[in-house]
Parts: sequence; structure tokens; C-alpha cells
Amino acid sequence: MRVRIRAVLALLVLALGLSLVAPATAAEAYPPTTCATLGVSTTHPAVGAKVTVTGANFVPNHQVKLVLKTKTYFLVSLTTDASGAFSVQVQLPAGVTGQHRILAIGGSPNGNGCPANPVQIINIHGHGSPSATSTTTPNGGPPAFTGVDIAALLAAAAVLIAAGVLFARSGKRRSRHV
Repeated sequence: MRVRIRAVLALLVLALGLSLVAPATAAEAYPPTTCATLGVSTTHPAVGAKVTVTGANFVPNHQVKLVLKTKTYFLVSLTTDASGAFSVQVQLPAGVTGQHRILAIGGSPNGNGCPANPVQIINIHGHGSPSATSTTTPNGGPPAFTGVDIAALLAAAAVLIAAGVLFARSGKRRSRHV
């Protein structure tokens, strides 16, 4: 009877360990999707300045509109080249300051988790100095996830080790009483 209880407990611990590890090892599609990206010559331009906006990984030969958002300010309409890239100089609106988003509307291959309209955040400053803080990564998107969630793996390992220690101790106690 005790052997069956130990076997059931061992299976429960194994199932718990596997349930903790399974979400961490679920792989995303490989190779990773290449999303359309935006870049700017500076993320801290002055009011009314000219900024070069570059784009990559858009649909080739496709129409793209660049707008400045908080309120919507149309910047330019363009067509990507044969490789889905572009580089264009735009004039920022006069009198507009603060944090804004340059948005590329159209031409993004928005599948597999890619945003429909890539964004680049800029901080337009007045006649003073630019702000010292940046709110974006160099490519304008969120930081890349390039690893495995190690916390779940460590938790599963700790549970399995603890279960093994408990089983080993219970086995030693039983052998002393026999």
C-alpha cells in the first residue's frame, strides 16, 4: 500500500514539475519574424527641425504615410523601394513640443506579432537643451526577448530536488523501522 502511495506522490511531483517547465520551453516560431522598423536621425529634435526618417522591412514598392501623433500632423507620403526600405527628410511642425510618435501607416507586413503601424518616439524640445532621457530602444521598438524564462526552470528544479530529498528521507526512515 505504501509503495502505491509513494508512486502516486512521485507521479504528482513529476506532473507538477513538468507543468512548470512546459510554458518556459514552448518555443516561438523560428526564425523570428522580421517586423517593419522605423528610425530617426535624432530622438530629440528642436521645434520645426528637419529629421531624417528611415524604414526597413516594409512591403516592397508600397505606399506609406508618415504622421506625427499626439494630434495628427501629416508629414509625408512615400513609396518604399524594391527591398521595402525608405529614407526621407521631414520637416517637423512649428510650435509643437514634447513627446510625440512618428507613425508609419501602411506597408507593414503585420503578421506574426508585428505591429500594423511601426512607431518611433521623439521628444521635440524648444530653444533649450534636449531632454536627457530616452524612452525607446535604438530601433524604435520594445527590447528584444532573446532567451528562456529561467525563473520557471529554476522553480521546477527546486520542486523536483525537494521531492527527491523528501522521498530519500522517507525511505531511510522506513528501512530503520524494518
